[in-house]
Amino acid sequence: MKSLTPFIVIAISVGMYFVYISPGFVEINTQRNKITEYINVLEKSKELKNKRDSVLTAYNNISEEDITRLNKIIPETFDAVLFANDINNLASRHNVTVKDIKINAPDSESRVIPAESTDKLYKTTAVTLTLSGEYQQFIKFMADIETSLRLMDISSLTVKSGGKSGSNLLDYSLEIYTYSLK
Repeated sequence: MKSLTPFIVIAISVGMYFVYISPGFVEINTQRNKITEYINVLEKSKELKNKRDSVLTAYNNISEEDITRLNKIIPETFDAVLFANDINNLASRHNVTVKDIKINAPDSESRVIPAESTDKLYKTTAVTLTLSGEYQQFIKFMADIETSLRLMDISSLTVKSGGKSGSNLLDYSLEIYTYSLK
């Protein structure tokens, strides 16, 4: 029996390993994996917090002049009177007369919108201008519209003679799309 005792103790030890210790190791490894995942999530959240803080700092460092310029590109709301005044000032600088301004918001089907921008973050307003002036002055007026801060798309241009045979004046009809956030 003395010779069987070590074998019995070894068999009991092996059995205890598989019954108690091995499942404990599996549980320990599972918990280690969870801890590793939590540490990774905490590191990512710290990176995101640092990124958020840097973006917030950069946003707060934008000067008032730049914010004003950005608001001119795409204003919060479309102000028809301000828009008409800006167009009239541009036209008067180049001796072009504004005869008529018609402002209306187009239907969503009338303006082709790319498939990627189906969620409306902005409002499109159609403006029809009727102008009169000499061709060279009109070209300078168009150059000013092109370089202005306000975001505008010219969708159509119609040119007609001014009516008087000896006159250099032409009548122009422009359809412009301008944008605002609301």
